[in-house]
Amino acid sequence: MKLFLKVIFLIVVSFAVSSLINNSLLADDEKIPSSDKFIAVEVMPEMIEEITPDYPDNLKDIKGVVYVKAFVNKEGNVLKTELAKSSGIKEFDSSALDAALKCKYKPAIQNGKPIGIWVTYKVEFVPSEDSMEEKPGKDVPESQEVDIMPEMIYEKSPEYPIEAKENEIEGTVWVKALVGEEGIVIKADVHKSSGNELLDKSALKAALEGKYKPAIKDSKPIATWVTYKVDFVLSKDDDKEKSE
Repeated sequence: MKLFLKVIFLIVVSFAVSSLINNSLLADDEKIPSSDKFIAVEVMPEMIEEITPDYPDNLKDIKGVVYVKAFVNKEGNVLKTELAKSSGIKEFDSSALDAALKCKYKPAIQNGKPIGIWVTYKVEFVPSEDSMEEKPGKDVPESQEVDIMPEMIYEKSPEYPIEAKENEIEGTVWVKALVGEEGIVIKADVHKSSGNELLDKSALKAALEGKYKPAIKDSKPIATWVTYKVDFVLSKDDDKEKSE
């Protein structure tokens, strides 16, 4: 009987401690104002330790810009992050948000005291000149004679950017891809833009994940360029969801 009561007591104590911890965390979270709320301060937060976002390996040739919102508390720590404006590429967005959470600041000052406040800043993903120079196949001419053209054996379907879908934006991107001797896409460029940056970026990202049988010249595989189009067209289901 004593053992049974002891077990019940331990369960109750554990539950109580857990509740206190959860309530404490919830209380801290409730102190974070909406990111849209304006708070006047005398001194804005100053970043003292910036964490550089990781550049996704499969996007080394693609540029991107992410606008991040970060809540900096009165200790100068980032408690929460949000996207102010997406790059249109999930990997860039996630990398920027992850890095933002690790940054350190001098907190904002209001009436002579530190205060928590939201800050917004831009994160740019720009390929380095070194990575571009070291990229194999940079000297391959855009047009050359081959005996057999590359044959796509795996096509990655591009994601329809959420922002473009919500705004009912359609378009066609002409992509120019450099297929290496092993059938891997070395580089992808926009040959003709859709007129929408989000669609262009999505098409390029998918192009880099395609796989091919390489071009053949004189019975040997050779790197060469291929050009093809990517259509972004809203489906009837998308139209139905929009109307609902």
